[in-house]
Amino acid sequence: MIASLRGILLENNPDYVVIEAGGVGYAVMVTAAAQRTLPPTGSEVRLFIHTHAVQDGPLHLYGFADPDERRLFETLLSVQGVGPKVAIAILSSMPVADLVRAIGSADVATLTQIRGVGRKTAERLAV
Repeated sequence: MIASLRGILLENNPDYVVIEAGGVGYAVMVTAAAQRTLPPTGSEVRLFIHTHAVQDGPLHLYGFADPDERRLFETLLSVQGVGPKVAIAILSSMPVADLVRAIGSADVATLTQIRGVGRKTAERLAV
């Protein structure tokens, strides 16, 4: 499992970045918060990584600005109905502190405004 990745930022796209490390370019899906912390293309960057493997499928890397954001992503994945794409959408929808507050206060109305989160998923998140 890859836990962090440090290298040169080759590409910065809306949903993912490409980081070259050891001569290999890694495509990494990133949250909006991680995207905001990135240096200019061509600079050194470090992301905290969640490696997601699917049986008989490709390996996906998800990058985060700090270990706390990665831990929250991994916690979101434990909720039934939340996969990596929805978890990234949830984390990208609002600041982490606001998200934690919405989950902690069972604010289903706020949570259902997030793309990919329906009422049932919002209720599961709010437990």
